[in-house]
Amino acid sequence: MFQEHDYQTEQSKSDSVHKKKEIFQLLNRDFIFQAIKYGSVGVAGITSNLALFSFLVYVAKVWYMIAGPIAGFFAMTQNFILHRKFTFKNYSKFKIRSYDGLKRYLRFFALSVFNTPFFSSLLYFQVEVLHIPKVISQLMTSVIVGFISFMISRRFIFR
Repeated sequence: MFQEHDYQTEQSKSDSVHKKKEIFQLLNRDFIFQAIKYGSVGVAGITSNLALFSFLVYVAKVWYMIAGPIAGFFAMTQNFILHRKFTFKNYSKFKIRSYDGLKRYLRFFALSVFNTPFFSSLLYFQVEVLHIPKVISQLMTSVIVGFISFMISRRFIFR
């Protein structure tokens, strides 16, 4: 019985060390650089979205309800390409112009579609339930949803 207890104690210590290693691996240098690159591509996507939206609405005189989805689709496609070529350059080896690339693009599109109501719900909860100021809630929601999207993209889209 005494030996069994020692074995369980050693096993528990081994599990604890293994979990610490997993957390350390999660926060390794490559992971952090990928997360920063992911955020940078996101900023580029927002910028191109607003630029194209503004051009369509104010120069081309396209109705804003049509211009919004066009700009959003363009920015999402741009983000997918930049993530493959920049964020996950050494992490992902698929070709964009291939069947595998199309499957991954459709997954990225589905993630983008899912993020919209998730983002809105989280923002609403923070503002209306937690009474966090709107701009701070927008920032916090962007970081939370962005990080979750990064983890999903890293694991299921660009791997």
